[in-house]
Amino acid sequence: MAQSTWPLEQIRQLDFRMSLAYQGNVPKPGNWYGLHNELCVVWLLEQGRVRLETAKGNRELIPGSWIFKMPGLQLNQIFTEDARLISLSFHMCWPNGRSLFRSDLIGVGEEGHYPIFRKAALQLIKRLPRRNSTDEANQLYMEPDQAWEYGAIEQAFLQQWYRCALDFGYEPQAPDLNDKRVSEAVSILQTRLDQRDVPYDELRYELNLSRAQLDRLFQQELNHSPKHEHDSLRLAFAQEQLLQTMRPIKQIAHDLGFSDASQFAKWYRRLDGRNPRQARQTGLISV
Repeated sequence: MAQSTWPLEQIRQLDFRMSLAYQGNVPKPGNWYGLHNELCVVWLLEQGRVRLETAKGNRELIPGSWIFKMPGLQLNQIFTEDARLISLSFHMCWPNGRSLFRSDLIGVGEEGHYPIFRKAALQLIKRLPRRNSTDEANQLYMEPDQAWEYGAIEQAFLQQWYRCALDFGYEPQAPDLNDKRVSEAVSILQTRLDQRDVPYDELRYELNLSRAQLDRLFQQELNHSPKHEHDSLRLAFAQEQLLQTMRPIKQIAHDLGFSDASQFAKWYRRLDGRNPRQARQTGLISV
């Protein structure tokens, strides 16, 4: 059975990167299709309603519901116009890029059962660094004492998130993939972020596997295709560049193999739900 507390030394081994966090109205009510599929997502629905659609069925939720989603779940969300959330989306991975949790199930719990987690989530949102993307001097930067305080708040949130995840029935994954061929393939994909298509020829040469074999192994090991994995790695790079640097969007697009920024923006919106400029302006926090 998985442990219910999380040693700090284990937290420090993991790669934790925020994507979006806020308390307030849903930035874009209505249909959100296929977003956050490779992110850990935590919501507390404070107002309004949301309809969650997955391959295993649909579910309607009312205010007072905590919602947990792990990488591996293909999820569509339909919010009412008055929907209000506490929302955090982030990557939580082992150093090799493998997700700590992976599941195609939704975890749902009542708000009253997790008061400490709500407090920890709000403290993290409050202390996340904000920035104005039009001011190059205003970057994601904290003084040493601020960084120490923020680190303690972040660790408290992760401790509570881990406890809740276990309570919802999620089981953490081991750091390494079971199939070494898939692990090697993922390592190759991580070095080919500038290619818009999966380099099947290179993978076939390096691993002596056909495209059909690779697709089958990825589905067995990761529950998705090499294309999905490649897109997720490229999206993580794009988000990091947009949120943590002031590099021109055109340069980021070029790094990812796009001939112009408009192609990059179309691809980014399909995966993230925002265009790159909106993502950069929003930063980590949407108000």
